[in-house]
Amino acid sequence: MNFLWVNPVEYKEENVRLIGTRSAPRENCDGRVMNYSPSEIVDNKPQGEKRLSVARAEKNGPGEGSISLPEAKKFSITGETIFPMQHQLRLMDTAAKGEARDTSLIYDGSDGENSVRAISTIGKKIDAGTNKQDTGNPTAAPLLALPSWPVSIAYYSTDEANAETPLYQISFDMYANGVSTGLIMDYGNFVLEGKLSKLEFLKQETCN
Repeated sequence: MNFLWVNPVEYKEENVRLIGTRSAPRENCDGRVMNYSPSEIVDNKPQGEKRLSVARAEKNGPGEGSISLPEAKKFSITGETIFPMQHQLRLMDTAAKGEARDTSLIYDGSDGENSVRAISTIGKKIDAGTNKQDTGNPTAAPLLALPSWPVSIAYYSTDEANAETPLYQISFDMYANGVSTGLIMDYGNFVLEGKLSKLEFLKQETCN
């Protein structure tokens, strides 16, 4: 997955600056290996880079991680910990089964060696062609042949045993193929909203 997040920030004593993150996390299909190398971006220039990898011998076993940038460090993850794409697939499967809740321990590399606990709530299924949020958006037209579900996820720190306040929360409509629209990211002090503006289905390669 290639990811670029850029946000214009206006300071009182400075001009508007573009601040964001570029990353391309890679996971293998069975969720045993993840590589992550994000870089911070300020005014379209890379400012700092992280580089880490995590691997487990067995699919559902514990894993060992290694951070090489900015400082070398070793860490471990538990057997219940999953990577982001595995979490996405779990949400899709949970929704398809008609279930409404999932709790997962996720490691995505964004906070060094720390994982987060994600509590997801999946709403009632929206039948194909009836998602009112997307019917007026031509870009979302290819998705309207699929059912969707409203999803909200709260992410909690694992450093606190009984953390009551989430680090942040997100909500979106998730279609049966995993594409999401109507993204809202709530960080407490500010909220970001995202609207689907481009959708390109990649050609499926033949597996030999």
